[in-house]
Amino acid sequence: MSKVKLIGLVAAALVVALMTTAQEGPPQPVALAGIDVEELACVNIRLLVPDGAPRVSAATARETAGAADPFDLPVQQVVLARLVQDGPNGLGRDNLVWVVVLGDGSVRQIGVPGPALDRGSSTPVSYSYAVALVDALTGEFIFEHFGPLPPDYACPS
Repeated sequence: MSKVKLIGLVAAALVVALMTTAQEGPPQPVALAGIDVEELACVNIRLLVPDGAPRVSAATARETAGAADPFDLPVQQVVLARLVQDGPNGLGRDNLVWVVVLGDGSVRQIGVPGPALDRGSSTPVSYSYAVALVDALTGEFIFEHFGPLPPDYACPS
């Protein structure tokens, strides 16, 4: 093969690689049935298209989330995603997770501690879904978010 052909092939491969990278753009959010991804982002839960393979099965994540959910909500959806969260001092979280959406669409109320975490009082909070996050590499339960957010909730800027 001549040097001219080799240089031409390398140049063509470089152009294709650059075009592919340019088309990818920013990471895309994962779609969840009936849940606004902007609302989750408002509370520092960004779920993006995954970039790896899980070591834990979706069935195991479903069982883990179900066992951790105190309200025994039915599972609606299980999706693999990349969880990205900002943290103090540049620390944060970037995990491959199973997102387990729980709920049946009915509105429920839970009591959360009142002002100053006064354990003697609670404020009822309405929710119609829960999003449980399970580490897709270890199977560890990470946390559960109940939503939607109250209408008067202001997202931090």
